[in-house]
Amino acid sequence: MPARNTRRWPSRSPSRPQGTLPEDLCANLRGCGERLLDRARVVAGGVRADLTTDELFDLISAAAWVRENSPPGKDASPRLLELMRDGFMEPAPRGDRPG
Repeated sequence: MPARNTRRWPSRSPSRPQGTLPEDLCANLRGCGERLLDRARVVAGGVRADLTTDELFDLISAAAWVRENSPPGKDASPRLLELMRDGFMEPAPRGDRPG
């Protein structure tokens, strides 16, 4: 049986608004996002060089918001993620697409 995760979120301090994360946790999350983006540029190729980590997190947040606010059974986030990935350009003809 795998070990149960017993890690707990740090308690909220009076100086930090409810629903926000501690600065060190935010810095760790940002660092992970930067490494993920750098790796995606190298491995996947085609990831825009000018895409910032902040923009990546904004896009992820937008998709999460759409998912949370979609009517039951009509999750629109996959389509939004597809548009984010492919942009607003017409898709290339089938024979020209990778994969």
